[in-house]
Amino acid sequence: MHPRFHAPDAAQTGDVVSLPDDEAQHLTRVLRLKTGASIRVFNGRGVEFDAVVERAGKGGAVARLGERRQAAREPRVAVTLAQAVLKRDKMDDVVRDAVMMGVSAIQPVVTARSEISLPSLTRGRRRERWGSIAVSSAKQCGRAVVPAILEPQSFEERSRRFRP
Repeated sequence: MHPRFHAPDAAQTGDVVSLPDDEAQHLTRVLRLKTGASIRVFNGRGVEFDAVVERAGKGGAVARLGERRQAAREPRVAVTLAQAVLKRDKMDDVVRDAVMMGVSAIQPVVTARSEISLPSLTRGRRRERWGSIAVSSAKQCGRAVVPAILEPQSFEERSRRFRP
């Protein structure tokens, strides 16, 4: 099986795309792939390609997109998971599992009994962390779509949307 990499700029066969820094580091330092290696690239919006590494090194990694592949099918019903933010790294597990289950978006919610506040979530850059986890999980489970990690909201703010 070919290793998979997330490249948001991947659009069409023949394009040359630069992999994001974290993906390039994974390609070069962890997998130790070199120029000419066969990989798969997906853009996170449902499109996946066969690709070949054109350049890999300290300056990053570049791949040429080949034939478009049939991406894994997405669920017919779009589900947004509204999840109360859990303490420590337990929310990471929820994000990882939700991506594997096929949700289309994850809405972090801060409740009255949450041990974390909205400002501390922003300061701690948790949303960015969960986004990285979502990409990793999509790579692992074969999805070509990376679910959106929505801006954290308070329970009161989120529940107003559902009141008549």
